[in-house]
Amino acid sequence: MANDTPDIPDEFKAWAKMGDIHGVPDSLSIELLQELKLWIDAGQVQVEGGNQKYFDILETQYPIGLNRIDWRGVREHLSFDVFPIRKEPMAGDETEQRLASCLNMLLEWLKSSGIALQEQVVWVGDVSNISLHTTIETLLELYPLLFSWPQHSYVLPLTGQWCLNYTMEGQLFFGRAENAIAHGCVNLDAAS
Repeated sequence: MANDTPDIPDEFKAWAKMGDIHGVPDSLSIELLQELKLWIDAGQVQVEGGNQKYFDILETQYPIGLNRIDWRGVREHLSFDVFPIRKEPMAGDETEQRLASCLNMLLEWLKSSGIALQEQVVWVGDVSNISLHTTIETLLELYPLLFSWPQHSYVLPLTGQWCLNYTMEGQLFFGRAENAIAHGCVNLDAAS
C-alpha cells in the first residue's frame, strides 16, 4: 500500500494502512500529522484520507452559510469567544494556551449533553484533506493543537447528531442536529 502513495512520508505508515487515500495530502495535513505522530503511532488517532463525506453529513444536519455552520440556525446552541475582539494575530503557542484554558467548559458542555469520554468522534478541518478518528478523551487532550491550525475545525460523531465547532475567528460552538431550524446551504440574513 505504501508504494501506491509515494508522496506520503514514510513515517505515516498508519495513514497508508487506512486505505482509501485519494490524491496527495496537502502540506497543512502533513504538518498536522507530524504534530500528531505520537498519538497516531500509539493507535489513539487513526487517519483517513479525505473528509468530504463528513462535510456532507454536516450539510444534511445543519444550516450552512458562508462555507461553515451558521449557528444562528441552531436553537439552544452553546458558544464562547475564545478570543474576544483581538487586534493583532496571536502566536500559535498563545492560541493553544487560550484554547487549553477552555477545557473545563468543554467538559461541562459534553457532560451536560450525555457524551461519554470513550465516544468515538471524527475531526475535520476545512483546509486540510484528512479526517482524524479518535475518542472524546483523546480529543480533549489534543484539541488545543488541532483547533490552533488556521481553519474551521469540526468534531462530530459519525451520525452527525451533535457538533463541536471552532472557527478561525476564535469562537467555539456546540449544538445538536435536532435543534437545527434548517439544513444545507442557507441565507439566514435573507429570512429576516
